[in-house]
Amino acid sequence: MEPIINWAVLQDILRPKFPDQLRRSVNWSDTAVMYNMMAEMERSYTYNQTDCIPVTDKDTVLDIGCGPGRISCAIAERAKSVTALDSSESMLSFCAQNAKKRNLANVHPVLMDWKEAVVGENIEQHGIVIASRSVGMQDLKKLNSFAKKYAVLVCWANAPSIPPILNILFQGTQPEQIQSRSMPPQDRRIGYNVVWNRVYDMGADPNIRIVKDGFTKNFSGYTEAYAWLRLIRPFEDEYLPVFQNNLAPYLTEEVDGTVTFRIETKSYVLWWEPLIFTDN
Repeated sequence: MEPIINWAVLQDILRPKFPDQLRRSVNWSDTAVMYNMMAEMERSYTYNQTDCIPVTDKDTVLDIGCGPGRISCAIAERAKSVTALDSSESMLSFCAQNAKKRNLANVHPVLMDWKEAVVGENIEQHGIVIASRSVGMQDLKKLNSFAKKYAVLVCWANAPSIPPILNILFQGTQPEQIQSRSMPPQDRRIGYNVVWNRVYDMGADPNIRIVKDGFTKNFSGYTEAYAWLRLIRPFEDEYLPVFQNNLAPYLTEEVDGTVTFRIETKSYVLWWEPLIFTDN
């Protein structure tokens, strides 16, 4: 049965396109460093997401577009094993390092472009398949076909993602031609409601939870906070006063003299039991 509304087409038409020149200019080595730092600060919030996923120590997990292993490492603490798939060597290097730091021997990095993944050929079916803010969210039928127990999506819940958050923190610290490069603003009308409806129209009964998300880190003092946080998006020293002013609303001095950085947002976790399609 054809859906009354083609949500995928509607999403494609209404969602602003990310400029092609930005896609082409991505330096994955630099980007991996940034995302690894953000993943470190999001670690405590990541459990809000993985706690929604019905995983046991008998389940194998496939994390599509795993990045530095933010989801992979958190879910590996409960799963039998995790296949951490990404097309970037830099991302996978951080993923392996983070798994080692957390004494996780069941995280297995795989260098592969998701577009090249073929179920049963170069990647086997897994009990649970997760696409968190990654390319795996584009083709839901393909994602579905790799899952035996649950297919899972994790993304921003009509709330700021990493690029807008960084634009807030680093506003005015870059030359104008660089500063103007940013993600298009989000439109609540085409948020997670569209994703839910796309899954529903496939014939599944999707579950969804909205959870608190954010980024936090404790520092010995303001000097350390400024020095560490500026490494996320390096800038010239002349812009440091601007950066310090931007950070002020998100830094709290604790009673022991340490300083905590915290900025919050929201994410959704959507999961469903996989369907079996007779067509390709």
